[in-house]
Amino acid sequence: MSSQWIMAIFIVLAVSLAIAPIYWMRPSPRQRQLARLREYALSLGLRPELTTVPEVMQRAGYEGRMMKYQLHRPSGDWPREGGTWLALLQPADGPEQRFAWPDRGDLKGPDDLLRPLQQELPEGLFAIEASPSGVGFYWHEAGDNARVDRFFQLLQPWLTQYPEAFARSEDDVLQEDDSDGLQ
Repeated sequence: MSSQWIMAIFIVLAVSLAIAPIYWMRPSPRQRQLARLREYALSLGLRPELTTVPEVMQRAGYEGRMMKYQLHRPSGDWPREGGTWLALLQPADGPEQRFAWPDRGDLKGPDDLLRPLQQELPEGLFAIEASPSGVGFYWHEAGDNARVDRFFQLLQPWLTQYPEAFARSEDDVLQEDDSDGLQ
């Protein structure tokens, strides 16, 4: 009888070893939640990507890599050249925590873009960035579709003001080139 028990234990172990990798490959609840968030973001036109954060964010204490949901060149008239605007959540506790432009002047945009971020501090949002490649936000993907919607709404003023600011500077360059050609 003891040999039958040994054989039964051996069979149970063999079956367990065969089935275990299947369970390891199943996504965890967190992985399923992230997949749903990313799929929803894609439906809005946002492209989720794990990216290296700008150096100014690293100096402020943020991790070196973070998820960024970005609208890549959202419209045909999006500037191909221009600066980068970065509204950064200043790492602090309590009422001192706020969004601000970094000390580097080349990363500053219009102050009215900060107002919606100051009125209601969006939980989980760490930065919004606009550049010639598009406009997007950095976050830790904590939340649901409603949070993605809220962050997407915060991008709307950026979608209008960034192209306006850099289209003017591109027009100025084109006018200078035209006037040089006339001489």
